[in-house]
Amino acid sequence: MSSASTSARETFLRTIAEHDGEWGWYAFECGFPPGTFSDVPPTTRAMDILRQLEVEGLVTTKAAQPQPCYCLTTNGRAMLAKLREEKA
Repeated sequence: MSSASTSARETFLRTIAEHDGEWGWYAFECGFPPGTFSDVPPTTRAMDILRQLEVEGLVTTKAAQPQPCYCLTTNGRAMLAKLREEKA
């Protein structure tokens, strides 16, 4: 996967914003199992999307127990605002 698609990307960014620093990868895997999004291959796991967003500098992790949790970066907040603006 070269980049998370817009629909999956927006959903993940929005979810991370709503639960900033509270959700780890397991919560995303449970909430968005493979096949959830029609705009990414059906075998794409939530972890694949999270990793891509991290590589793109849109999310980061913070240490938490039992697993790191995801937070938006400044670029992630800007991207989410842009995506919301495009829908308005």
